[in-house]
Amino acid sequence: MFGDRAQFLYSTSWVSLVFFIRPFSNTLEAFYLLACMWWRTESVVLGVLIGFGCFNRITFPAFCLPVAIYGLLENDSFYRKAMSKKKPLRKLDDIRYIGVFNMSIVMYRGWNAIRFILMSLAGFFLASLVHITLDALYINSHPHECHSSHFQIAGYGFQLTPLNNLLYNSNSDNLSLHGLHPRYTHVVVNMQLLFGGLWMYALFQRHKHGTMLKSIILSGLLLLSIAPHQEARFMIPLLFPIIGLTPTLQWPDPVKFLWIGVNLILIVFFGIVHQGGIIPILWWLNHQTFSKTCIASVDTYMVPRFQLMDHFPVLLNLGGANLTMVASAISMHNDICEEWLLMLPTASPLIQTGILNASSRLMYYWPHFSGERMPKSLAELSIELHRYNSN
Repeated sequence: MFGDRAQFLYSTSWVSLVFFIRPFSNTLEAFYLLACMWWRTESVVLGVLIGFGCFNRITFPAFCLPVAIYGLLENDSFYRKAMSKKKPLRKLDDIRYIGVFNMSIVMYRGWNAIRFILMSLAGFFLASLVHITLDALYINSHPHECHSSHFQIAGYGFQLTPLNNLLYNSNSDNLSLHGLHPRYTHVVVNMQLLFGGLWMYALFQRHKHGTMLKSIILSGLLLLSIAPHQEARFMIPLLFPIIGLTPTLQWPDPVKFLWIGVNLILIVFFGIVHQGGIIPILWWLNHQTFSKTCIASVDTYMVPRFQLMDHFPVLLNLGGANLTMVASAISMHNDICEEWLLMLPTASPLIQTGILNASSRLMYYWPHFSGERMPKSLAELSIELHRYNSN
């Protein structure tokens, strides 16, 4: 499905060199899609992969649906072979024979399709059972971190996490907390940002599996454009079908250098500068000695809790909160927190207005870009860690 020239696109794309080396659920979704494309005619394996993919991200059906349909049609090898051996009509006996023969083919095709679907569903339910069991083990061992279960068996709570995800994302109020975008954002902005003009070029290429690959691109793009929250990373699974459609791509050297140069710039920005100070600050914190110290982030993306040691009892992600909102959120945890540390970009009003200054600063990291608080100069392209006194 993929040629040697496609490997050049994969190895030089900023999508693979930035997203695919980080533990994004979108990265896992992309490789689940690739695995589905590879094992599309293996019904049980395909069902297991679709089950894993759906429990990873609820957007996965938008990408894998064309693969499942294509696998179902491609799996009907008997039909294709039978049609290639069909005899020409010469006499009445031939007509009768071919009529019966064609009827048997129709019946076989129907049974073959039903069998493929049932075996795929068996694989899907097996994968779902594994995920539900693992989720239940976590839910029952961390009851203070989890919501109430959907159902109980023998005293153990169980949740259908894709259902939780779907219900949350079906509420526009919830999505507004993460940002609402025009429905054309994926088509006009995100696809160009991720793939340049390569994705449009791919749609006009001929390929042995072109119908499936193009259907994946169009299905994922159109179905995910229905949602009002549209981040570029939602489209990264399309990298594989796009490069799959361009195995014979011939670029003149200037275009090739332009592709490499643009991707190199995006690698530096998104791989190093964008939110680049979060992890270094967390690593620094893990090597310090604190007692009953809690952390709050302002004007950054959600800080990953798993990167922090357990001796920080509270980590608040306050988004674009102002001083009043910060003080209110912190006051709710004063019974377990004796000291607070604030992580925020230099461009934040809490720093620019002097509420936090050099005397309270514990750490400074450059370069760091936070789209939540746009820097106005290179000096503001940084993030700081401050002690915060709520009194």
